[in-house]
Amino acid sequence: MGDVSVARGATSKLGQVDGDLKVGQEARIESEDKVIQVTGRVSCDGDAEFLGSLSCSEFSARHGKVRIEGDLNAKGEVKVDDGQLAIDGSLEATRVAVDKALRIGGNARADDFDVGGVLEVKGTISGKKVDVGGSFKVQGAAEVEEIVVDWIAEGKYLGAIAKSLYESDASRLRLLYSVVARSLALDNLYPVHEVIVSAVNLYARLGEPAKAVFMHAVHELARRNDGRWTANVWFSREFRALVDADSRRRRRSCSGNLHALRAEQRKGQGQRAISFLYIWNCV
Repeated sequence: MGDVSVARGATSKLGQVDGDLKVGQEARIESEDKVIQVTGRVSCDGDAEFLGSLSCSEFSARHGKVRIEGDLNAKGEVKVDDGQLAIDGSLEATRVAVDKALRIGGNARADDFDVGGVLEVKGTISGKKVDVGGSFKVQGAAEVEEIVVDWIAEGKYLGAIAKSLYESDASRLRLLYSVVARSLALDNLYPVHEVIVSAVNLYARLGEPAKAVFMHAVHELARRNDGRWTANVWFSREFRALVDADSRRRRRSCSGNLHALRAEQRKGQGQRAISFLYIWNCV
């Protein structure tokens, strides 16, 4: 079929569209197969919902909320004016520009991301440039290292950067050190807590280099009498593995006192717990 238009409030079941697809306000597009294939451009005027993955040359929307219950693969640009875009799966495009909010349930890949409000990615984000006017959250890796370095220098998204590095390799541990240094310079300790979480998770794979990051971050927080990081990792298997992997002498010391330390943490005594860690040489 050639160009297709779906009227306001209508529901249409589509498979292959050999042309452009225009979607009206509050329209609903169902997929005949797993992917709605559009050789041309998809444009949405207002709220719209796609029940399945979508592949097209370009995607645009305005004045509404668009949800795609699958992946969005655009050979060119994805643009949303005065609106929001939610993708349950992954996103791939050359350039992405969204005014209000972009939420992605999988991975995101594009050369350029420009989001005026909220950018949330549950997977990995890959690109050359990322510019976010509001909040930025990524659960996977942020594979935009040049941009990440710039963000750290500017003091932007430090907590999100630390979280994104929890599955990184040894070559990127230096970014965690940089996050600690910049956070301390800004007197913003929350990102340092996130560095500790990432370092604890990385220890199982990277060993001593990750532990060195952990110890550095904990030492800096201890100097500032901040033990709140314990709430994030205290009862995790990863933290216990890091502690138990130490020397036999330290292991005996920690094992004999972890029960008391956990009791302190349950009572909300983070500062006391961190002091005990040093007294008993647990880290």
